[in-house]
Amino acid sequence: MREFGGFIEDANLMDLPLLGRRFTWYHANGRSMSRIDRFLVSPEWLEMWGDCLVWVCPRDISDHCPLILKNNNNVWGPKPFRFNNHWIENKHFMEVVEACWREQEVSGWMGYVLQAKLRCLKLRLKDWSMVEFGNVENKVKILIENIQELDLRGEITGLASHEMIARKELFVEFWKLQKYRETIIFQRSKSKWLRQGDAKSSFFHRCVIARSKRNVISALRVENLWFESPSQIQEAVVNYFSNHFKASNTIYPSLEGVPFPVLSVEENMFLTAPFSLEEIHKVVIESDGDKSPGPDGFNFAFVKSCWELLKSEIRILFDQFHGIGNLPKSFLFYFVALIPK
Repeated sequence: MREFGGFIEDANLMDLPLLGRRFTWYHANGRSMSRIDRFLVSPEWLEMWGDCLVWVCPRDISDHCPLILKNNNNVWGPKPFRFNNHWIENKHFMEVVEACWREQEVSGWMGYVLQAKLRCLKLRLKDWSMVEFGNVENKVKILIENIQELDLRGEITGLASHEMIARKELFVEFWKLQKYRETIIFQRSKSKWLRQGDAKSSFFHRCVIARSKRNVISALRVENLWFESPSQIQEAVVNYFSNHFKASNTIYPSLEGVPFPVLSVEENMFLTAPFSLEEIHKVVIESDGDKSPGPDGFNFAFVKSCWELLKSEIRILFDQFHGIGNLPKSFLFYFVALIPK
């Protein structure tokens, strides 16, 4: 199997996982089983055909199970917003954020204010990104064609000074779009050693594609039934966790009368003191900006880059939290961190 695994890696192929059964071959004695049959595909094939499923079907008199390759065209709804860290490097990014942030007049509890502003900013950034970086593949193709045209013209007649400047500008635009494509892959990889690697290597792309396939729930088995449609999978997941975390009628022991150590007045005042802006900023700076975003799609890279714009409202949010002990649900994904006291 080690040699076979080496062959798959050397040939730059991917072994599609099985659904329905773990094995495809059974010995007549009923004790020996193996996964002999499989589909091996290239990364280019996966990019062309998308997510595919391999189902193991029941066998008849044969000792092998037939396999069916199915295209998984399930629609899970619109793609959620995800903040792209590469946007920060764009010269127009802060202009878009500041204009959207300052033009909104929202009043009330600061948790509600920040949620409303982020919701509006999310829509503005999606529109801006579509104009600035939309149709990247088509733009890259056009740039390559224009560069090639100038190269060929230079071989025949030579290039004028303005044409050389134009070609240089085309290369700058090309690398900007190439960098944008790579940062999307890096950010989705969720692995520092992958992000530090070569985005053009086949090994890199194979690892990223393999990770994305591992994270996709294409089908779900509940008892003896297989669910494939998004609605069935979602319902099964919600039912499982709802039942798992449902409150039971457990009788908990009473701790009344148990002598616990008591904090001194000074220790209690130190621990319950309001959060300072320096403490909050320190936690923000130390947080990883490449981690997965919260439900609203924003990550700590956004908070860090826009700290000067956000800090006054974040400070008010924490002051209110200190008084009432309440944070918006979406903010729990940002600030579930202990501010050391």
